Amino acid sequence: MTNWTDIHPDFTEELQSQWEELAFDKEEVHEWIEAGLKPEDSEFAVYFQDLEYTPEDVKNNGEWFLNEMRKQFNGKKEEVFFWI
Repeated sequence: MTNWTDIHPDFTEELQSQWEELAFDKEEVHEWIEAGLKPEDSEFAVYFQDLEYTPEDVKNNGEWFLNEMRKQFNGKKEEVFFWI
């Protein structure tokens, strides 16, 4: 396993595994991190992909967009949890 701390210093083996289990490679993760996501945001990246957003889309739309999408994503997670 290659160490991903060169992408972001907060990467741990566990966080890296989460991204890899979701079929992200190191380059893709690097793009998402540069777009503003954090090492713990692997599921958030999947959410963006499901909505057909790319890291470039996220970067181009700025911090406000990222924050609004994070609120939306967190709301969806709570809805799923509520119904379980």
